[in-house]
Amino acid sequence: METENGTVYLPFDPGEVIANLQREIYVEDWRSGSSSAIARLYYFLRPLLPVALRKHLQKFHLRNWAKHPFPRWPVDCSVDNLLEKLLLLSLRESGARRIPFIWFWPEGKSACALMTHDIETRTGRDFCSTLMDIDDSYGIKASMQVIPEERYSVTPEFLHSLRSRGFEVVVHDLNHDGHLYENREQFLERAEKINAYGRQYGAEGFRAAVLYRKQV
Repeated sequence: METENGTVYLPFDPGEVIANLQREIYVEDWRSGSSSAIARLYYFLRPLLPVALRKHLQKFHLRNWAKHPFPRWPVDCSVDNLLEKLLLLSLRESGARRIPFIWFWPEGKSACALMTHDIETRTGRDFCSTLMDIDDSYGIKASMQVIPEERYSVTPEFLHSLRSRGFEVVVHDLNHDGHLYENREQFLERAEKINAYGRQYGAEGFRAAVLYRKQV
């Protein structure tokens, strides 16, 4: 860091660093090598695996993540920490003692929570009525993540049963096979279908089956 005439100069581009962290550019390409082969096999067998076995496999896969210094598991705050340091640096160099701050949540609330449900199987779809009863008993209106293809049929009656009770309908991937971002050509083809389902369902939201942020 250098200071000249009251201006702070950093030896790096903060915007580039933040973008690299948010998009996980630092991550080795997950689409190549043995990791990709194992992932393909897992998602191929996933619909046949009991939930207990899936949880065991996931726990085994994540067994050493807590020991990683970066990115921290389960939540990495590198971007937040960098922005905090930049803000403090700006305040120090400007000579300001305080900045205006508007509280995040209304009525002085300390936080907020979002409830979402991924509907991944026909059994899960058929359980939605009971699930909504449970949510309603706690005064919760959740977001219901609906998979358009292969897993189960999505009828207008089913979508109406969710929306009529005040629950949100969101498109959840296309078929939940774990390959949405495998390559750009396939992604664009699937994205066109996903957008069409979104219009058909009257959905405004979307959730991928996997949360990879590294661009193809």
